[in-house]
Amino acid sequence: MNNSEPLHLIIADPSQNEAEELVSELRNAGFATRAQHVNSVAALEEALGRQRWDLLVCRRDSEMTYDPAEVVGCVRRADQDLPILLVENGTELDRLTAGLQLGATDVLLEGEEERFMLVLRRELDNLAQRRGRRQAELAMQESERRNQLLLDTSSSAIAYVHEGMHIYVNRAYTELFGYDDADDLAAMPLLDMITEGFHDDFKHRLKQFDLEEASEGFPIEGVRRDGSVFVADMSLSVAAYDGEPCMQVLIRQEAQEGPSAEEIAQLRARDAVTGLFNRPYFIEALEAAVEEAEQGEVGSALFQIELDDAGRIRREAGLSGMDDVLRDVGMALAEVCDEDTVLARIGDETFAGLARDLTRDAAAALAERMRAALEDLLASAGERTVRLTGSVGVTLVHEHTAGVQAALDQLQRCIGRLRDSDPPGNGAYVFDPADFAAAKDQSGDASDERSQEILRLLAEGIKTNALVLLFQPIISLRGEAREHYEVYLRLPDADGNLLRPDEFIGLAEQAGMGGRVDRWVVLNAIKRVSQQRAEGRDTRVTINLTHAALTDDSFLPWLRVALKAAKLPKEVVILQYSEQAAETYLKQARAFGEAIAELDCRVGISHFGCSVNPFGTLRHLNVDFVKLDGSILQELDSVPEKQDDLRSMIQDLEGLGKTTVVPMVSTANVLATLFSSGANYVQGNYLGEPTPDMDFEFEGGF
Repeated sequence: MNNSEPLHLIIADPSQNEAEELVSELRNAGFATRAQHVNSVAALEEALGRQRWDLLVCRRDSEMTYDPAEVVGCVRRADQDLPILLVENGTELDRLTAGLQLGATDVLLEGEEERFMLVLRRELDNLAQRRGRRQAELAMQESERRNQLLLDTSSSAIAYVHEGMHIYVNRAYTELFGYDDADDLAAMPLLDMITEGFHDDFKHRLKQFDLEEASEGFPIEGVRRDGSVFVADMSLSVAAYDGEPCMQVLIRQEAQEGPSAEEIAQLRARDAVTGLFNRPYFIEALEAAVEEAEQGEVGSALFQIELDDAGRIRREAGLSGMDDVLRDVGMALAEVCDEDTVLARIGDETFAGLARDLTRDAAAALAERMRAALEDLLASAGERTVRLTGSVGVTLVHEHTAGVQAALDQLQRCIGRLRDSDPPGNGAYVFDPADFAAAKDQSGDASDERSQEILRLLAEGIKTNALVLLFQPIISLRGEAREHYEVYLRLPDADGNLLRPDEFIGLAEQAGMGGRVDRWVVLNAIKRVSQQRAEGRDTRVTINLTHAALTDDSFLPWLRVALKAAKLPKEVVILQYSEQAAETYLKQARAFGEAIAELDCRVGISHFGCSVNPFGTLRHLNVDFVKLDGSILQELDSVPEKQDDLRSMIQDLEGLGKTTVVPMVSTANVLATLFSSGANYVQGNYLGEPTPDMDFEFEGGF
């Protein structure tokens, strides 16, 4: 930060005189200071909510009416990128460490004027670099978004092709060839979409394209999905998509009469059922709001509204009546919002709102009005009336919001917190990073002594092969006799207790050890299944991976060598990652599935059904096995609606060609329900607990 730029400074000091002296020193040093003195936490909260600040200086004094920890907590709750310099009035060096432990950016002793100025300049420079990086990231995202928007909305049919297969098609291309969904073209060779009479010429053009890296326009006859033929002009050019080299295909027809560009844009921006804006329009508006906030302009409040117990609502309303319910919900939300609030339907039963220039309290009040409106709503479903409730999550978009995805992730955490409350749902919650920081501290951080000990044990266990593998049977409900086990990892502690993965895997991932864990588990699981097959047993295993396997470029080459050395038959190994990992690393998960298919392995996803739109994520993945989350079985044997939801989910998965695994079977009643649900496999301690040996008697399944 240049000295010519105004320094927006908050001084938390019990003494007004001390604050004025600090401002005088800064001005003498050449800073154009805009300072505010606060002497209470309430005053600090008010100041943080009013504008963006560059630095906070907190001086500890015996006359203080509040503790520095309260100051740090207040800044965390405001979720601001604000350096905090703590000035201690003593000379004890241990206060430096104590201040850093509180969360201060740096700690100084009173009287260190020269060091204070050095630290201040350093932190202001760091802040300027962070802000510059965020602006650059937003600019890049905006550029990518605009480029993608130009592709998506172009009236010319555009596709990107790699090795003859489509990797992207725009709407005009899809409509030109008579398809409803771009995914229908994902595995369609480009040559199959041209009449045979033009094949030779097209192949010749491709050869010329390879040599010259360019192509003049040439005529073709395209084949629509219904078999009809159209005449158009095609041109080829070198391009890149998602960082990968490919060929751009551009197809033009003579202009035809139809809706104007403005009419088409308006139609595409609206949800057909509710009349609210749709998801693409809303994401575009959110991107603009994030960019405005990053530039220090007005901030916004972001809302996500989820209908509670959506399965019950769908059953009561019916397929056609559900549209009526969603329409009424949209109208109810619109009635409690200002006309400037951007309201959208962004999922099946998910709505979102974006309101400009709202304080935290005002956003909380609006969220509560939304919740109350849904609770009071008598929604119509044909001639029937449906009662419902909703969960409303809120987060503030301000100058250091780390992009659109970060804001949406915060909303997901809000909804998750409401769903986990007692009773669940029917609530409103404003994102408070302090709440989740506290939860993280309770679960264990890699910086505390216990966590360090666990990481030491894990590293030693990998080195000495002291880790333990357990195997739980996965049993067929369709009479299959093949042996199938899921592999579980356990970490022995100093007392001989076996720690479960939820006690150490998160720490391993934080510490960058996920890849080492994955390699150890895969290698030892392959050895064990090889031993089983050498004894004449038809055994296969499902191996759980951390997210590191999806993001580590060296994992797949290593896996290829390991599998080749083991000489296992096809489809003996199933590699499984969690739904959460898939959502966080969707592109990597998709590429991972495609690569694994070439290694004669299968891919599974676990904890399915926890996200807001699990099938939306699944649609992008090359997955064979889907293991449902155990929470889906809660109250299954006592609540008929839960059984209907489970059957519906399994039927939908079967329609997608997925093999389903239902875990955590704990009673005979649950097992009886699963027999009629259509599930492929079941597992749980009621059927067989995880053991060190693969000795379960499968006896042809059930």
